[in-house]
Amino acid sequence: MKKNICVVISLLFIFILFSLAWGINPNAPPSLKTSIVPLPPDLDKYVRDRDAAIRLGKALFWDMQVGSDGVTACATCHFHAGTDSRVKNVINPGLRAGDNSFDLGSLSETLRPYHFPLHKRQQPVDRRTSPILSDTNDVISSPGVRLSKFLGIINGFARERIMPLTDSLFNINGIRQRQVVSRNSGTVINAVFNFSNFWDGRANNIFNGVNPFGPMDTSAKIYFNNNGTLEERVVRLQDASLASQAVGPPLSEIEMSAIGRTFPDLGKKLLLLRPLAKQIVHPDDSVLGNYIMRPPFKGLRINYKQMIQEAFHPEFWDYQGVITFNGKQYSQMEMNFSLFFGISIMLYESTLVSDDTPFDRFQEGDSSALTLQQQRGLDIFLNQGGCIFCHGGPEFTLASVASVKGLIPPRPGERPHVGPIELMEMSDGTQAFYDVGFYNIAVSTEERDVGRDNTAPFINPLTGEPYPLSLSKLSVLKQNGLLPPEVSEYVPDLPGILPGNRTAVRGSIKTPTLRNVELTGPYMHNGSMSTLRQVIDFYTRGGNFPVENFANMDPDISEIGHLINRDDRKNDLIAFLLALTDERVRNESAPFDHPEILIPFSSNQKNLNSDQFIRIPAVGRFGRLAQGLQPLQPFMGLDPFDPGGVFSVSGNVTYNGVPLANVIVSLTNGTDNFNTMTNDSGHFIISGITNGNYTINFEKVGYDFSPKNLNIVVNNINLDNINSVAILVPIFKISGKITNKFGFPVPNITVNLTGTLNQTATTDSSGVYTFTGLTNGSYTIKPAKTGYIFTPFELVVTVDGNDLTGLNFIQRRQ
Repeated sequence: MKKNICVVISLLFIFILFSLAWGINPNAPPSLKTSIVPLPPDLDKYVRDRDAAIRLGKALFWDMQVGSDGVTACATCHFHAGTDSRVKNVINPGLRAGDNSFDLGSLSETLRPYHFPLHKRQQPVDRRTSPILSDTNDVISSPGVRLSKFLGIINGFARERIMPLTDSLFNINGIRQRQVVSRNSGTVINAVFNFSNFWDGRANNIFNGVNPFGPMDTSAKIYFNNNGTLEERVVRLQDASLASQAVGPPLSEIEMSAIGRTFPDLGKKLLLLRPLAKQIVHPDDSVLGNYIMRPPFKGLRINYKQMIQEAFHPEFWDYQGVITFNGKQYSQMEMNFSLFFGISIMLYESTLVSDDTPFDRFQEGDSSALTLQQQRGLDIFLNQGGCIFCHGGPEFTLASVASVKGLIPPRPGERPHVGPIELMEMSDGTQAFYDVGFYNIAVSTEERDVGRDNTAPFINPLTGEPYPLSLSKLSVLKQNGLLPPEVSEYVPDLPGILPGNRTAVRGSIKTPTLRNVELTGPYMHNGSMSTLRQVIDFYTRGGNFPVENFANMDPDISEIGHLINRDDRKNDLIAFLLALTDERVRNESAPFDHPEILIPFSSNQKNLNSDQFIRIPAVGRFGRLAQGLQPLQPFMGLDPFDPGGVFSVSGNVTYNGVPLANVIVSLTNGTDNFNTMTNDSGHFIISGITNGNYTINFEKVGYDFSPKNLNIVVNNINLDNINSVAILVPIFKISGKITNKFGFPVPNITVNLTGTLNQTATTDSSGVYTFTGLTNGSYTIKPAKTGYIFTPFELVVTVDGNDLTGLNFIQRRQ
């Protein structure tokens, strides 16, 4: 829903006054507790026991045995507030943009605060005139699996029989490393409210029982036992996008699987393994605690076959014959494993609802739940900031089921919502159809990621081209009679008439929820921002690439004058966003408790073919604090109010008032080190500095500096006048030799040195003279002895950071 230009300011002011008096803001969304968790209306056609299905889903989601490597679980990329907080081996070089170069460093780079944001401006809120300090199409995301080919399972083993494949990109010294996914990992908490999932929405709202693409895969079928007769049946579960999403990564050759593995293969493997056999499950686990093995054994005492039988109707698993698929034989349970996997994980994730935040309590009538600063931030969120126009509803995203189905009441000044497709005036002034909840906000150029304009891997027989993901584009095809009926019946009609039926979906990305956003960094689909302040600065300046994306850009993306040069207001807005954190998520208390999991974060330095792991301990229903564990922290432990690596330190170095070039300038905070050199004008600049305490030092051979080892503090501003004066240090020497015309050394010759310093030396028995304790500078060397001349007559030299040797003379009689 987009804002109406005509907003009644006086009415909003009255509403704000009432909100402060009542503790409820009538312009704000209601508590999430008022929302019904959307699930398929015909779910019970498949599921016989929802609690049993939730148990199965939680076990499958956290089980490291699911990956072809026997290590990678679904939770491997969603272990921290539903997201991934790893900082090593997390760089994708921008493969969606066709780029194979790692701009941020090597594949094994460890992220530091100064890397962010990935798009840096000298003035973060000025997009028109502020120079771009740096920009990259690199993406911060999650490591998956090493590139390999599936050869088969090994009965009773989690690791499959796989053949390593050469990976020309994700390797160190030719040794394969874990591939990195091309988009940032979004949170699974509250994902049940999304109409479609993944950043491009390819996890269809309608689950086909097999893969993410819903009705567009007309060949997708499951097996049904009809009184002893095996039948292939079509599955069309509506409002089951989480099930569509769940079945994507397990077969992805980047995320979890070797190339060529199928869901029946995965089912055959897991049905022979003890659930969570490598992992400790806490005895107080809110879902699995009653099913754990007794110590010292790990995992569950119930197997996957039993769990499926308890959760799903027998018609989907009790056929006694075998089914031949791809030349191999499988049971009905194995053939339908994608159905069980998708539905059970959907049901588990449907319990991950964070509806007990300070904001929820405030909207329920607790006027003390939000501070005055947070209430000011809420007002900015709803009004001057315009955040609500994409992050609307109690879910704080218009990509929700409720939004797409028109169940969110319009705010004052808004027109009612009409469905999954809307007609909108774009930034270029023309009208276009767009998918509700998907917006081009110019985080990156459209060429780097087309987003919702992507396609499904299935060919439309009426066009000969892949089906588009976008409902707007599918609706245009439907209107033109270019969709098969079995697809067309699940595609909405266009909501109006528009000459040419222009769509604006290129570069549009699904709007994420803002709930728990304090804990879900890095932010945006490309992971390009590390703190909430960086996000606010991005919106304040009106995007990164508004010119490049102008035709398809959301018209609400423009400079926010109310926030420009107003850190106090930005802080108010950030304070409100922190009020969207559910403390159960921070503490990982039920329903957000979980089994132990080992997260691969880096190659073993002694053996690049193996991994180093982060151990995430098992947490029971009472949460981390009850076990003496620290609550979850924001990404990299950063302060949400910190604008991050957007500052610079600069200055000048002189000697006797003259610029001094080639001085080494080093800056360190004890962990990160920066180095540069002064240019011919004696100037230096070090960019990409985060807030903090630093020591700056100046070095050049032959000089001392004042000040030296200077302590400085970077605090939200550039430091532009860190100057130093050079002082000459007498540490150099000049030497040479005097010989006669026959080449024999001549002792006892007086040699005079004049210039920056004056000295006199006498040649020794070897004919050598030496001047010591010299500074940088210009000098004249002249030997003298009555009755003799010397060639050359004199030498004019310059000392500049080095000793001078071999300055020789030949003596002759006059």
